[in-house]
This record gives sequence, C-alpha cells and structure tokens, in this order.
Amino acid sequence: MGRGELRRMHGPPVRPGGPTATTAPRARVQGFSRLALETFSAPSAAARIYREAGFEVTWERERTDWGPPVTYQHYRLELT
Repeated sequence: MGRGELRRMHGPPVRPGGPTATTAPRARVQGFSRLALETFSAPSAAARIYREAGFEVTWERERTDWGPPVTYQHYRLELT
C-alpha cells in the first residue's frame, strides 16, 4: 500500500470518539499498517492525547532552525 498524509488530528474539544479515536480505525479499514506524525514536544496536551491513542515516540531531536531550541518528536502507531 502507498502512503497517505494526515494534515491534522484536531477538531472540536477532545472527547470519546473524537479525531484521534476515529483516525486509527479508518486507517485500518483503508489498509494502512501504521500511522506516523511529527510534532514539537511543547504542546504537552497534544502529546498526552497522542500517547493515550497508542502512539509511541520513536525518536526526538533538538532543533534550532526556527529560533530557540525545541524538541522535535516523531510518533508512530502500529495498526497491525
């Protein structure tokens, strides 16, 4: 299967059945074997939502390209 790109996982306030709760099942139905996303570590509420949805940090690195140092993280969720 090819690759797809999900631009956003946000929507109305987080609730059961909200965007992160419905994205993985839809991806499975469409034949995807994993979801991946990259973000900064600073939005801790977002990081909590990703982890609660089953995503795991697979790598992180400090970046300074945009000014003050920030920790850039890659998350992955295996769907198989």
